[in-house]
Amino acid sequence: MIYLIASVCCSTLLVIILKLFPKYGVNTLHGIVVNYFTCVLFGALLHHVSIQQMQAAFTQDWIFPTIILGFLFIVIFNLSGISSQKIGISVTSMSMKLALVFPILFGFIFYHEKVILIKMVGIVLAIVAVVLSSLSAPKREQKHDNNKWLFLLPIIVFIGSGACDSLVQFTQKKYFTNGGFESFSIMLFLIASLAGLVFAVLMYVRNREKLSMRSMIGGLLLGVPNYLSLYFLLKVLVTTGWESTIVFPLANIGVVVTSAIVGILVFKEKLSKINIVGIVVAVLAIGLIIAATKG
Repeated sequence: MIYLIASVCCSTLLVIILKLFPKYGVNTLHGIVVNYFTCVLFGALLHHVSIQQMQAAFTQDWIFPTIILGFLFIVIFNLSGISSQKIGISVTSMSMKLALVFPILFGFIFYHEKVILIKMVGIVLAIVAVVLSSLSAPKREQKHDNNKWLFLLPIIVFIGSGACDSLVQFTQKKYFTNGGFESFSIMLFLIASLAGLVFAVLMYVRNREKLSMRSMIGGLLLGVPNYLSLYFLLKVLVTTGWESTIVFPLANIGVVVTSAIVGILVFKEKLSKINIVGIVVAVLAIGLIIAATKG
């Protein structure tokens, strides 16, 4: 349980830091790229992984899904940013959070995880909680583009986010059931950082956006909790013996609840009645899913 709490806290810290990026003039793309490089350096120092070990990782069986994951990380990030601007933050946020259904379905269909009533009720409530907590009151926003294909953006973000979670789930179950995933997590962020660097260079060529000291500091601050959020999630999957259909809903809903609490206490955000109902449902879902671990 301690690893799950640590993963949720680190993921919540990510939300907070990203939320502060615009306030302190951090270029989000640059901050994300620096963050990925920070993840690599921090992970290597934390686990004493040498350059030779990182080079050897390219010959491992798990390197192919790792490369796919690395590219997906940066692509989905960029698409979610575009979707937030063109479609809206609420719709995009909901698309990302609802992606938890992918590892849940994979767990049931491909890994034959237990289907018990209390867990199923908890999972359904978790999905309902995500929807309710992500809804915002209708308001006038800037006019959206008239591109008729824009509606596909949140759908792509939903599928891409689900693919990321499912690939992490697949890689852990196939290659790291007994641990030893440290090199995998480092290589994942290395691929993401290199892919992100390409995006940053293209943005520089297009818009002449230079890397600022603020973006470097923001990326450094973001990198440590980002790495630890994934590391602790993998530790939960390896050490607890919990099924992924329990871990992923708990992790996602935990972030929803803690982010809402931080939003209220720190950023003085006001929740609508629907949002409050969503948080209550989320807490109930957490209770039911935890109860399912005792069965």
